[in-house]
This record gives sequence, structure tokens and C-alpha cells, in this order.
Amino acid sequence: MKWPSSLFFGFFVIYNSIANADSRNFWVSPLGNQCNKTQCLCTELYPCTLDNQLINKLVPGDSVKLKSGTYPSFTIDNLNGNLEKPIRFIGPSQGLPAHFSGKIDSTRDVIEIKQSSYITLENLKVSGALRAGIRVNNSHFVTINNNELVENGVWGIFTNHANNFTAAFNKIVGPAKEHGIYQSNSGDNVIITGNYIVNFNGCAVHFNGDLSMGGAPEVAGDGIISNIIVSNNFLAGN
Repeated sequence: MKWPSSLFFGFFVIYNSIANADSRNFWVSPLGNQCNKTQCLCTELYPCTLDNQLINKLVPGDSVKLKSGTYPSFTIDNLNGNLEKPIRFIGPSQGLPAHFSGKIDSTRDVIEIKQSSYITLENLKVSGALRAGIRVNNSHFVTINNNELVENGVWGIFTNHANNFTAAFNKIVGPAKEHGIYQSNSGDNVIITGNYIVNFNGCAVHFNGDLSMGGAPEVAGDGIISNIIVSNNFLAGN
């Protein structure tokens, strides 16, 4: 039996918002200790730094819990969860945010998710990018949920060659050179729902299949973005 695509996508958004009961939690802080051992505790009381040594230890179902503070840019590269156990990066739900600032290191894209899958970003603040606050690069089943993206140079969120992408309940505010959310390069199965997107020089939400860019792993490169749901967003001043 073939399930309706809207039913599947709705399930995926809901499922990704639920913490996996048997996941490991790694607490991180801008002032934490480097995770340079085989076993890193990274507890709430003794957090680690957010770096590649920690990210490389993550397995499906793990959660990285970020304490309040200001973080430099970072890249998630070749990291894969799965449908039952996504890997989650979660900031505080109350109080001061986990704030990723491109002004610290003048990075083009502040957070880049590259060649990865089943990754969720939640409750983060991202600002000061020269280009995109968050870039989803040739990565699939990525959910960007309940984040704040402000004053980034060109785009709030930019995706390329990315299937099964969800942006839900984010606050995305310009001014910026182009778009709030930019889905590009033939990536299919997209949900844009419940977002607040204002004050961009281009579009609030922009889709560009771009046949000239070709394909990538798991992306046909047909120049068409198929199966899009755009619902319940507040879009103004774009």
C-alpha cells in the first residue's frame, strides 16, 4: 500500500520532535572541555565543547544538548541517524539561547549540514552569517525546528540537493540580500510549516529546481522540486 505523501511527512515532523527514550545525551558549552577520550561524559554539570571530536562519536539516537552561550560556526559532516533514531542538536527551550554567531569567525555559512541524514536542529539562535545562517548541503531527512535566524547576509536557511527537508516553527528575520528559506537543486519532499519569515529583500520562501546544477547522491537532478507542503506560515515585508 502506498501511503499519501502528506501523511508520511506529517508523521516525520511529529516523530522528529519526540526524544528517543534510549538515546545518549551529550551536554556542551562554549566553556566546556574537549572530548578527547574514547568515553566522554559530557554531563550537564561537566559539559564538553562542541567540536569534531565530539560529533564523530555520535550514533543514531544521540542528542547534543547545548547550554546557553555564544558559539562559533560549525559543520556537521557525514553524520547519519536513521528514521527511528535521528541525531538531535537541541538548545535551551527557556532563558538565554545557544547562539551561533558568524561574527566570531566571519564564516560564509554559520551552520552547515553536509552529506548527512536524519539530523534535527532545535531551539538554536543563528546570526551574522556572510551567506546562510543554516545550509543543508546534499543531506536528507533534515529537520530545522523552532530556531531563530536573524540578520544573516543572504539567506536564513539554504538547501542544495536535499530531499525530505522540513523547516517548522522557525523565526527567520531579515534584512538580508535574498530569501528567508531557499530550497534549491531538485531536492524533493519538502515541508515549510508554521514559520515566521519577515523583512527579506527577496522572497520569504523561494524554490528553484535548477536543472543546470545536475544531481547528487539520492537526488535525480531533474530540475523539478516535487511534493511540497507550505502551510500556516506568517510571511510579511518581503
